[in-house]
Amino acid sequence: MDEGERAVAEGESNSDLAGAQGKLVMFLASLLARAGVVETNEFAALLSTFAATVEETDPGEGRLLAAWASCVASTTTN
Repeated sequence: MDEGERAVAEGESNSDLAGAQGKLVMFLASLLARAGVVETNEFAALLSTFAATVEETDPGEGRLLAAWASCVASTTTN
């Protein structure tokens, strides 16, 4: 069992997991922008569209993704 699986098995809270995953989203957005793959504002827009699609079948996940899309969008300078 790896460290992430152990954290889940040992009862890390959902807010801890959501926060960690959101920080990963922010990190990936910044890396992709830095590498010139996709601008941060476009990444945020794509994530927002993805969130809306996910929300159709899983409202909780969709709202969480939408919140992180909003956070990514708030960091853009364009």
